[in-house]
Amino acid sequence: MTEYDLIVVGGGAAGLSAARAGIRGKRRVLLVSEGPLGGDCTFFGCVPSKALLEGAKRGDSFSDAIKHMRAAIAGISANEDEEVLVREGIDVLRDRAKFIDGTRITVGAKIYGAKRFVIATGAYPKVLPIEGLDSIAYLTNETVFDLEVVPKRTLIIGGGAIGCELATALRGFGSNVTIVEFASRLLPVEEERASEIASSHLRAAGVSVKTGAKVTNFEAETELGSVAHLSNGESVIFDTVIIATGRRPRSTNLNLEAAGVTINPKGSIQVDDRLVTSNKRIAAIGDVNGLSPFTHAADEQGRIAVQNLFVPLVKRHFNPAKIPHVTYLEPEVASIGIIENGESVSNPEKLRVVEFDLTKSDRDIVAKSTDGYIKLIAAPRRFTGFLLGGRIVGATVVSPRAGEVINQISMLIALKTPLARAVFTVFAYPTFSTPLRSAISRFFIKVDGEGWRPFQTKF
Repeated sequence: MTEYDLIVVGGGAAGLSAARAGIRGKRRVLLVSEGPLGGDCTFFGCVPSKALLEGAKRGDSFSDAIKHMRAAIAGISANEDEEVLVREGIDVLRDRAKFIDGTRITVGAKIYGAKRFVIATGAYPKVLPIEGLDSIAYLTNETVFDLEVVPKRTLIIGGGAIGCELATALRGFGSNVTIVEFASRLLPVEEERASEIASSHLRAAGVSVKTGAKVTNFEAETELGSVAHLSNGESVIFDTVIIATGRRPRSTNLNLEAAGVTINPKGSIQVDDRLVTSNKRIAAIGDVNGLSPFTHAADEQGRIAVQNLFVPLVKRHFNPAKIPHVTYLEPEVASIGIIENGESVSNPEKLRVVEFDLTKSDRDIVAKSTDGYIKLIAAPRRFTGFLLGGRIVGATVVSPRAGEVINQISMLIALKTPLARAVFTVFAYPTFSTPLRSAISRFFIKVDGEGWRPFQTKF
């Protein structure tokens, strides 16, 4: 049996981060990955989807956009391949791993042991059981990027971030796109106003949006094409259907029971806020723990988990509320932490809210993108309360550059910056982030007649 200090199971963003953190700590590391190194983000998620979105925005042909997308994947994955990792000092095995117990795994016919383990096996597309689906050659985010020709008529089931981004890209290349979402609105995890703006822009671009409905059954290969029947009595004729109804943690086939690792009812590996499982020698990170389904969250979790496994006296905690996320539409939708979407929060009476509409932003006026907004939510600081403006605990940004603005807000949250200090920061003019300073100012004074208001729990 070959022994290691750390064995990482899974070679996506989380696993790569953990393996590299182990090497930086001068430990002997083995990375075992059944799938391609780089994981979903590189091959099925962030990289290809943003490449297509940018291609559509530039007016590229679909063929050229696909070529660029594949070149981008090749270039980025080249920094994560086996040869690179081996040069860094990481041993790599491309095969499936299974636990024998809490200290050993099998990979193929061989046994490997370690002092500590990190599970980073990711997630896979969730496909709902719909009558007739087996007769349809459906796509998911793991297969849609294999398309060579733009579908004439595309049906997308699921109006979350993946579904809306794919709708934006494919419509930009000329496909007639229909989104069907079971919830009452698109992007249901975001604020209602953000959802309304996203839906309005998709409709204006020619996307047919059907919310509060689900596909009840399919008819394959009718004279007009394949047909999806909806719960609201409508039907949609399509050539290509994309399932974008979420993802499931890849927690099976690992023999986790033998390792003493608990899986919760949702199929995620149960972890504490240090990312450690019920077996204190084993951590679980990335999509498989269900805490925050974003590449940047997985990357951060890798570093946190390795430190907690090997240096338990210096505990680092992972807080999903400090992880920003962006949906890359036109305009972009971004949020972090607490948002006003009707969900219950602790001590809402202590929260203050400011909003700044982009109708008052000079940069957005000249860019003809004034239907967005910035909303900030602040809580009192421990000793000074709101004397210095409090501290930001949540935000929503809808803007052409919302992803860039949310990063600035994320930094304010991470650094626990008093808002009195942030409001004196000088922003370049005119930029898409200039309104952020104006929004912060409203915690102290009325700007254009508007100041802060109490947090709302009902809409």
